[in-house]
Amino acid sequence: MKIIGLTGNAGSGKSTALNYFRSKGIDGISADAINADLRLHSQYLTIVIENTLQEKISDANGLIDTKILRDIIFTSESSRTVIEMILHPIIMENIDLQLSLLPEKPYCIIEIPLLFEAKLFSLVDSILLVASNRAELAERLKSRKQLSPVEIDAILDSQLADNNKFLLSDDIVLNNSTQEVFHKYLDQLHHRNSH
Repeated sequence: MKIIGLTGNAGSGKSTALNYFRSKGIDGISADAINADLRLHSQYLTIVIENTLQEKISDANGLIDTKILRDIIFTSESSRTVIEMILHPIIMENIDLQLSLLPEKPYCIIEIPLLFEAKLFSLVDSILLVASNRAELAERLKSRKQLSPVEIDAILDSQLADNNKFLLSDDIVLNNSTQEVFHKYLDQLHHRNSH
């Protein structure tokens, strides 16, 4: 089974693309969903990160406070590296487990936002990059996550620019237009990979 790594910067439309492929009967795994599940349910993980950083990141329930974590990740590169060193192996192990349980189909999708930044190329057979211009990314982040312009810039500045990702991607889908146009491009990819 071909494993396609779906990636792109925050706000590019990765989740929309993943859901589209799922609607076509294709199995999809989301590193973001695994990450969110860990943050919402693992007090142990919260303790490990707090002890490592020597900084409080927990909410009243002893779980990771997403806003505090986001502020740390996007304002301190050294703290972000430490957090990624803790989280990435757990997320990768979870992805491997989910992959082993998937039924055999022509292809599956793994959504990995930091595929390039974390250099996870060996995990996938090909890379699908969803790209949008920076103004579009900023607008989506502002409307969906209620982030300030400073927070949006910090998030986008922490990720590699799309032009650095283009050369390493097998397929690129631009998401600067309507949903219909976006879905049309995704449909072409689906038909190509299904045969």
